[in-house]
Amino acid sequence: MTAEILVIGAESTGKSSLIKRIREISSLQSHGNDFDTMNSNEVITPTIGVDIVDINYFSTLFKLRELGVAISSRWHSYYEDCDAMIFLVDVSDAASWSQSYVLLHDCLTFLPQWKKKPILLVLNKVDIADEMTIKTCERMLRLETLTQIPQEDGEGQDPLQITILSGCCLSGTSEGKTLAKHTLDWIMSSLK
Repeated sequence: MTAEILVIGAESTGKSSLIKRIREISSLQSHGNDFDTMNSNEVITPTIGVDIVDINYFSTLFKLRELGVAISSRWHSYYEDCDAMIFLVDVSDAASWSQSYVLLHDCLTFLPQWKKKPILLVLNKVDIADEMTIKTCERMLRLETLTQIPQEDGEGQDPLQITILSGCCLSGTSEGKTLAKHTLDWIMSSLK
């Protein structure tokens, strides 16, 4: 069975861009090329509903299922069948932080199974946000309390498995390649 990772977040947080970078790195790896030769000319369009990308990275097969924010009211129907989740936040857009907070916390409190599934929180677009903005975003998202969100099942507060990465997945930037590579490394370690 192929593992499935959900990729979700508020609008314009970089979900499609990150998936594109991951797809390029896995494709280059399978052809024996270095990821520094990645093509950055492809136009990226926002996902309206669901987009599924199959990845084969070092002979490990998995699916990245991106869920557009337009269907966020139906995200819960995908939680149980996924093996992990990647949630992106645009730290440079203060207007989107409250939406990101609500979406993330709704997601994490919805299903007791999150206690057993790895979660990656990607703070994206740090290249266009200053240090104060990034710290303010972290406070607004209440990142320090994320691992202790009470679950709907009332079984207490077992810690969630949350990893936080920050970077930028813009096309053609070295930071984008690095963030995608770190995300791939996280996926590979999470699927073991």
